[in-house]
Amino acid sequence: MTKEINISLLFKVFKSAWWKILIITVAVAVAVAAFTAFAIDPKYAATTKFYVINTSTTSEYTTTALLSAAEYLANDYIEIINGDDMMEMVKGKLESNQELKDKGYTTFNKSEIRGMITSATSSESSTFTITATHTDYAVAYYVCKALESTEALEIIKNAARPSYSSNIYQWRDLNGDGKKDADEFSTISETDLECVKVLRSPSQDVPAPVSPDVVNYTFIAAVASAVIAYAIFLVKKLADTVIRGEESAKDLVDETVIGDIPTWTKSATTAKEEDKK
Repeated sequence: MTKEINISLLFKVFKSAWWKILIITVAVAVAVAAFTAFAIDPKYAATTKFYVINTSTTSEYTTTALLSAAEYLANDYIEIINGDDMMEMVKGKLESNQELKDKGYTTFNKSEIRGMITSATSSESSTFTITATHTDYAVAYYVCKALESTEALEIIKNAARPSYSSNIYQWRDLNGDGKKDADEFSTISETDLECVKVLRSPSQDVPAPVSPDVVNYTFIAAVASAVIAYAIFLVKKLADTVIRGEESAKDLVDETVIGDIPTWTKSATTAKEEDKK
């Protein structure tokens, strides 16, 4: 005997077990919300936004090619930021920070710092962001401040310098005729080149935590528990082959029910003795 899964069966299972599913869903949601809110340490994020530069600091002109290249260079600079030289510099700044020492942070390692950092580039502008996340906002804040320091910008510049070549030029209309004459082009000095500028620094004010998301976690837990609970009751219904009446018989066999046999509540001997009375 087998049961077919159809809309009617699905509805019957839900109708008979909806209140149990509701209790399970609410219990799981409350448990997850409480655990998320009280057992998981909140994390805070600090973000620095950089603007990619691919021209001379003294030049009054930029070319479309240089501006287009800046978008692609953002990914290269992010790789440099995640490199060992940068991590070593950030490590030194964090370990020498008196405020962090007072909080009990005396040592850091490069892998730990690298794990705090995430990055994102913009496809619509020559910018990228670096975000540091930690359970203590002060740590995240000072990681970002280290990454936007003069030392950090120098590391980026030195690492990126081999990518600059002598065919990067600037043009000045020296004779005022509006024509780009050959003698009006001059090579940009590598020492004049900048790679990035800081557009936005993180605030010292502690922001709202970015995780955990109690509402989102609770919603996911509620939906998952409801689905799992319903699936369990459905499987239980499919595995139940006991005939309890005409309706359950029709569910199990695809045959016409012509009658049912009543359940005997008395033995034959007892029935005969009662008839004699």
